[in-house]
Amino acid sequence: LRIGADSDGGSRFKGEIASARVFSRALSHDEIAALSRREADALLRDSSLVGDWSFEQSENGAFVSKAGARLPAKPVGKIDVVDSPGGKALRLDGSGYLEIARHPALDLTEACTLEAWICPQALPPGGGRIIDKSQVGTSNGYLLDTHPGNSLRLIVQVGTVSHDAKLAPGQWVHVAATIAA
Repeated sequence: LRIGADSDGGSRFKGEIASARVFSRALSHDEIAALSRREADALLRDSSLVGDWSFEQSENGAFVSKAGARLPAKPVGKIDVVDSPGGKALRLDGSGYLEIARHPALDLTEACTLEAWICPQALPPGGGRIIDKSQVGTSNGYLLDTHPGNSLRLIVQVGTVSHDAKLAPGQWVHVAATIAA
């Protein structure tokens, strides 16, 4: 799984990411709204929370998931940690991303929710990956990205959904997508 790039290290996100989360179920509208208001403490202890990466601190050169130490996010290339309105954030300029090693907990086939706080820059037509666990050119996993440009797209095995979100460069936004077979 990668945060900020695809499986080949391309389609790199440019901007800031304050958190990235993966749940093994489709969250409800109310649960996603609570996450967007940062009022979801109980949800952040939910057993369906597979990965919860924030960037307050690192251990042994990696960001440990608050959902458990089994999924450290290791920097690849240049990663800067900066202050944001919600705490620390990654600043990605296209030179780096985070990589989480393969783990069975990330193999979600029935349902999932991908969720993040992002502050994109103006993105090229190809957009940039936010969370990606698919092999490039396939839909053999799941991904949430900004394609085309500053729109949003979810790709999973059963299909693709796009939304012309018109993400404003330099503005923080909560993004989330769910899928349930």
